[in-house]
Amino acid sequence: MRTAHVVFSFTSGGIEHLLIDLLNNWSSEDQLMLCIINNTFDAALIDAIHKRANVTVVCLNRPEGQGKLRYLRKLNAVLSDFRPNVVHCHSNNVLLFTLPLKLLHPRWKYVYTVHDTNIYNHLPATTVALHKLLVSRITAISKSVYGNIVSAGFPEPRTAVVYNGVDPDKFISHHGSQNGLKTIICVARLLPEKKGQDILIDALADLAKRGEHYRCLFVGAEPSEHPEYRQQLIDRAAGYGLEHVEFLGNRNDIPQLLAQSDIFVLPSRYEGFGIAIIEAMMAKIPVIASAVDGPKEIIGNDQYGLLFNVGDSFQLALAIHQIETEDTAKIVSLAYKHAIEKYSIESMIQSYKNVYQSVTDNCGISG
Repeated sequence: MRTAHVVFSFTSGGIEHLLIDLLNNWSSEDQLMLCIINNTFDAALIDAIHKRANVTVVCLNRPEGQGKLRYLRKLNAVLSDFRPNVVHCHSNNVLLFTLPLKLLHPRWKYVYTVHDTNIYNHLPATTVALHKLLVSRITAISKSVYGNIVSAGFPEPRTAVVYNGVDPDKFISHHGSQNGLKTIICVARLLPEKKGQDILIDALADLAKRGEHYRCLFVGAEPSEHPEYRQQLIDRAAGYGLEHVEFLGNRNDIPQLLAQSDIFVLPSRYEGFGIAIIEAMMAKIPVIASAVDGPKEIIGNDQYGLLFNVGDSFQLALAIHQIETEDTAKIVSLAYKHAIEKYSIESMIQSYKNVYQSVTDNCGISG
């Protein structure tokens, strides 16, 4: 099987780390390509992809938003030389950029992964119709995302749930905070309208009023189009007089940061999955998340962590207090086992292999 993964950019984020794990752990009998169209990429992330004979990384270096036809020709040349059975696109924008090549290469099978909730169900009907005509399979990262896709009209038999997977070997022994204060970590893009970092800051303020103080690490950068978000959150924390809130930006040492933390919090207002939750489970630290689609699917009915009502900072503060004051060994152990069994990188790879095989078998193409 020859599979080309196509993305516009490759900066620090869930999709990027997912692709790194996928490329590093895929079996050597298949040929894999990662093609990054734009000139927006983190060289350190590319370096994290193991140098293997069956893995090729290509950067087209397109200035963002420029030269569509020119770089479509370049992409065509790169993919034609690679001869993929499957072209796997990881956003609708990159899919629409790439799909004209399907007319030149009808035997290429297109797979599109929807990486968040409330994306597919907001696409124009014309886009869904184009997908129905040219895309062989759409995969969803959770059941809620699957529901969005099917409700928008894409055929259910050509839709599949493939849960994001994490490589457990990346995580080191958990030893918790070493500086006296318990450490809370939130790993998410600094996008409070979605990720809810402001809710966590408000919860820390509630706890501080009761004499409970924590160190809090926010890992993730603000979007380039909203550079003000970081300062807004810094100002919010300062306004409460919180002294131990740190904004670390994008980091490539997430396993080490998790090992030094005591509680993981993902306070999202909406979330299609939440791969950072899986990472925290594999790092064996207790998890708290808002009760939205993806986290609820992972955590269940408080089986593998604690859920709080979306936007409710007081309830989040209570959950943090509960984690801090109760014995969490059992729930952490159950969460680790759950993550290993259901969300390992091996499970994800096998699911994608099944998807690729099903779309190529349907046209008589072998790997």
